[in-house]
Amino acid sequence: MFLKLNDKSYVKYKPNSYIFSSFKEKYRNPVEINESAARILSLCDGTNTKEDIISILSNEYNDSPDVIKEYVTAFLEPFLENKLVDVTNEPSK
Repeated sequence: MFLKLNDKSYVKYKPNSYIFSSFKEKYRNPVEINESAARILSLCDGTNTKEDIISILSNEYNDSPDVIKEYVTAFLEPFLENKLVDVTNEPSK
């Protein structure tokens, strides 16, 4: 299953900060996020599965896939529950 930010959400890179912005109930909600959160969300581009994201981050951060899996799973849970990240059967083009 491939993960993709919904069409009304995005990650914006600013000097020295990262912003996650979503649109819900007529309002845009920008939130400052850390670099790790921005990296996870940037990988939710419709071409990666959760397993792909775990593998990529495990290599980038030189950490155990099990540790990364726990972090990524816990981090993505509210995004999936609130439909800020969509799950598709086919990768985006």
